[in-house]
Amino acid sequence: MRIFKSNIEAKLVDFANTTRGRSEDYYVIHFRLSKLSEAYKSDFQIKIALNILADLFKNRKAEICEATNSDLFLLYHGDDRGLINKAIFQLRYLFFDDPLATTAEGKENKDFCDIYDLNFQWAQFSTFASKFMSESMNKIL
Repeated sequence: MRIFKSNIEAKLVDFANTTRGRSEDYYVIHFRLSKLSEAYKSDFQIKIALNILADLFKNRKAEICEATNSDLFLLYHGDDRGLINKAIFQLRYLFFDDPLATTAEGKENKDFCDIYDLNFQWAQFSTFASKFMSESMNKIL
C-alpha cells in the first residue's frame, strides 16, 4: 500500500497506460471529496478518509492518490468487490451528514464517487485521467 500526494495526475495516466490490455481485476474508485461542503472538508477529515482506505487495503495491491483538491483515488488490483463496497460505505458514513454523501431523503448520493472497473471501463477511465491531467496543468499555467 502506497499513498501518493504529488504528481497524481501523471500517476493516474500512467496507471491507465499500464493497465491497457490487461485490465482484468483492476479498479479505480474516485472519491469526489472536493465537492463536500466546507464544514466537512477539513484536513483532519480528509486524513481520516485516507487512513480508512489505507487500513482497509493495507495488505492488498492498492495505491491511494490524494489530489490537491482533496479528491481521493483508490487504484486497486484484486477481485474483492465486497472490499470496494466496504470502503465506499465507510467513507460515505464518515461524511454521512454532508449532502454529497447522502441526499436529504437519506439515499446514497451517486455523485459521492465513481467506480471504474477497468475490465469494462478502461477507455472511459483513460479519457478521464488525461482530462484530469490537462485541467490540472491549465490551473498551473
